[in-house]
Amino acid sequence: STVVYSSERGAALTEADRKQIEAHVARMDAEMRSAAKQLEFERAAALRDEIQQIRLRVLEQDASVIVGRAAERAASGGGLAGAALRARGRSRAAAEAERGPAMEVTSVTVLPADEEPGTSEGTASDWLPGIRDEHDDDPGWQARWLDKPTWDRTVTPNVIKRTGSRPRRRR
Repeated sequence: STVVYSSERGAALTEADRKQIEAHVARMDAEMRSAAKQLEFERAAALRDEIQQIRLRVLEQDASVIVGRAAERAASGGGLAGAALRARGRSRAAAEAERGPAMEVTSVTVLPADEEPGTSEGTASDWLPGIRDEHDDDPGWQARWLDKPTWDRTVTPNVIKRTGSRPRRRR
């Protein structure tokens, strides 16, 4: 079998290798965003999946690391209140000094998911109105519309008089 990833080989990445891979991932991320702006969504999705695979397998970053970083960025961003304070002319540092830290992320735990949704009570569809399980029987109007025939099969199509040649031009 061919060794594709360094984690399969058992050798640890050096810091230089890691920086090169992160630079490559950053270029791929920029290319993905460019593809999305140019409305090439299939290409952007393929690049996104490839970036996720590289981060997971090569850089050994779990989804919890990415979620944790996003939560820390969101907590330090200040949200809409920070934007409103800046719009009034206050500096961000002065506003944060008055408020103190809004949120502190101490740890993020990613729980394993089961293959099938639970059948026991307590699923989202049980206690949230309007949410249905994927196993509900009603397929909706689109499926019923697709089941209708596109023409009446009892009527013979008008192809008997057609011979394949064009009619003569009238002058």
